[in-house]
Amino acid sequence: MATSIPALVPIEKYLNTMYHPDRDFVDGQIEKRNLGEFDHARLRILLASWLANHEAEWNIVTVTEQRVRVTENRVRIPDICALRSDAPYEPVTQTPPLLCIEVLSKRSSVAHNPGDG
Repeated sequence: MATSIPALVPIEKYLNTMYHPDRDFVDGQIEKRNLGEFDHARLRILLASWLANHEAEWNIVTVTEQRVRVTENRVRIPDICALRSDAPYEPVTQTPPLLCIEVLSKRSSVAHNPGDG
């Protein structure tokens, strides 16, 4: 039985392509993300709102579903990030965020090890 190996995608092509919904990029592979359901969406908006309400006090900028380039060949899209308010503007975040939050829903399965970026 033959198995097909997915074609690798160059990082430049991924970075210049819009996906709906957006997808993670891991070592040349485009990975679908679980977008969650009501509980996931509700918790995400509550956490993002709480962080956004403290932006001036904590000198942060809150973003949701922002592409974060964690290595040369990996781009993850956390649910929420808190960036330093003085961090450079980057269309794809490369400066390490202060905080990344990934809200897991009941149907989520972690397809990667937490430490793999």
